[in-house]
Amino acid sequence: MAPNQDNRTFTTDAPIQDPKLDRFQRWPFAQRVARTIASRRDPGSIVIGIYGAWGDGKTSVVNLIHRELDDHDHVIVIRFNPWLFGTETQLVQNFFNILAESLEQSITTYKEKIGGWLEKYGSLLASPWAMGDTVTGIGKAMNAADINDYRSRLENLLKEQQKRVVIFMDDIDRLDKSEIQTVFKLVKLTGDFAHTTYVLAFDEEMVAAALSEKYGEGGIEAGRHFLEKIVQVPLHLPLADQDTLRSYCFEGVDEALSIAGIELTQNEVESFVRSFVEGLQNRLLTPRIAKRYGNALMFALPILKDEVNPVDLMLVEGIRIFYPQLYDHIRTNPGLYVDNHRMNRMRGDVAKQKELIGQGFNGLSSTDQKCAESLLTELFPKVDAFLESNKRWLNNRGPSDGLNEKRIGTGQYFPRYFLYAIPKNDISDLILASFFNALNDISLEEAVQQLLDLIEGMQPSRFIEKLQQFKEKLTPEAGIMLAKAIAHTEHLFPDETAVFSFLTSRSRSIALIISLLKTIDPGETRLDAAKVILNEIKSLEYTTLCFHKMLSVRDDNITNNEALFTVEEEYYLGLVVVTRIKQRASDGILYMQEENPVNLLETWVKFGDWEGTNEYLQSTFEEDVHNVSHLLFRYLPRYYSVGSGQERIGEFNRDQYMKLQRVIDVDAIFLALKREYGDLLSEPVYEKFNGAPDNQKTAMQFAYIHHQVMNEVNQCE
Repeated sequence: MAPNQDNRTFTTDAPIQDPKLDRFQRWPFAQRVARTIASRRDPGSIVIGIYGAWGDGKTSVVNLIHRELDDHDHVIVIRFNPWLFGTETQLVQNFFNILAESLEQSITTYKEKIGGWLEKYGSLLASPWAMGDTVTGIGKAMNAADINDYRSRLENLLKEQQKRVVIFMDDIDRLDKSEIQTVFKLVKLTGDFAHTTYVLAFDEEMVAAALSEKYGEGGIEAGRHFLEKIVQVPLHLPLADQDTLRSYCFEGVDEALSIAGIELTQNEVESFVRSFVEGLQNRLLTPRIAKRYGNALMFALPILKDEVNPVDLMLVEGIRIFYPQLYDHIRTNPGLYVDNHRMNRMRGDVAKQKELIGQGFNGLSSTDQKCAESLLTELFPKVDAFLESNKRWLNNRGPSDGLNEKRIGTGQYFPRYFLYAIPKNDISDLILASFFNALNDISLEEAVQQLLDLIEGMQPSRFIEKLQQFKEKLTPEAGIMLAKAIAHTEHLFPDETAVFSFLTSRSRSIALIISLLKTIDPGETRLDAAKVILNEIKSLEYTTLCFHKMLSVRDDNITNNEALFTVEEEYYLGLVVVTRIKQRASDGILYMQEENPVNLLETWVKFGDWEGTNEYLQSTFEEDVHNVSHLLFRYLPRYYSVGSGQERIGEFNRDQYMKLQRVIDVDAIFLALKREYGDLLSEPVYEKFNGAPDNQKTAMQFAYIHHQVMNEVNQCE
């Protein structure tokens, strides 16, 4: 989706080697540690601990200490990586093998002796692990005098050569618990080696927890006490300056935006920075998490470019990296975060909703929760309403703004932020934009075909919603082409049974056609476009519905300038529709062919003539007297269930009678019914349906009301 996507370069977590690359002022700290080690005169051993959280730059500091020690010829630096060895025995033996290799390279005159001494020393120390680490095993496996002898020889050699050995062990906190315990057992057994310094880098909490399981029963504090017996000089890594860390993080953000080809407006930049500082910066504790965040954006931004709101996406990815548990809660509970928040507040249990949302904050400190809430209220208007923070959504934005800006708080766009793709019942905004651009240059046949291709697999109402969302980007010419294409494909937008008819895809498609007509300047061009559309639609019912939506309700609040068409123009459009209705009537019985003949007949009367409908309907009775019952059935009222949407047909009543009066002489209906049912209608009784509608009962209901009306008329006369 983005031209630069293949050029993405994810930031590695590689530690630095060069002091010039030190962004967090750790070089002075590393220099002081290295110079202190190099200048020691005390021959005794020492164990230094570099404490820092995961990703805080411990390895970089170790590298910088190593670099400074390289300037001191009397220091022999050894890097031992415990990750490379699988068993405890291998770890111990290889530790002394690496020690031997390093010393042999530095003290060449005693090369053979050093190798032999350390090989035997390492083998003796390794045997307790192999034997099971019991007192009895140690006694059988090794001779303490031998160990002391080999150690004394090595210590005297280092003293004679005026050398100091510095052994670095890094990434100890990444080992499993048993391996951590083994490493510290090794350090404990060899830590008193003269002229030797150990520099151990690890996360104190992680290591203390691992050690507490073997060397104490008092929890993590027992592990810390054990560390105190081994580490003589605990040094906590200097904290990264918060401003520097944020700048470092923002460099990754800028690079990800650049690679994705996304340029933010000034308002978007300000919105992101404000939300980052309020909601994410409190969790920006290490350079590693800054890199992880930059890499997350490097992945997500190009994939979803132009498909979601870029600021929202950056904040959601921030939640994923900085608040992973909250991210999962949002992803798996969309109903808590997206919906019409005002309706939910009216009909739902607000306290329960707040409780469920609060589960996403489990494990967070009060400060972190407050910051996380700040993010949620920025992203989700529903949460903003529940938490009553009165933030920007309620003050400055409505639902349509969120939809137009592709925000995560709208149900339509929410899935994209977590799928990194377009959901099945959706369409790419980029593809839709391409279609809109093409409408200026393609034929109607091509527009219809592309429309058919786009809607395939989608819910019609969702498709119309997407078209409505982007219609403002159309030129008037493209808008009319789209309206014509919709008219040609009206069969794709059924009139689904619904209590609220305006929610059906058919009603929405008609509303879209009307809004597209509004983009054309009033006058002859708009009128001609409307005529073409009304003639292009195949379904007569859809044509009539569309036509009535073109009409304006004129009252004291609507002027002629605000109407879609003038009164005269509406009359001409009415003639177009009536002509089509008459043509269909000439081809067969209108009220038996069309779904909603009531609307068609009333349109005929309003923009044609009553005499025409009256004559036509009476002629159908002459063809077959039973047709009058079919007409009455089509005039029975329809009701719909709010829950299921099921249709229920009601009794014939006075309202239906008056509707029939508007299109036919009701005496003609009564006479036709008399021919069909005879003397049954002489003294009619209004009897309700017992279940499904019954033609005879409907005839009786009509006759009963007809008698009432005639009596009322006679009394008035």
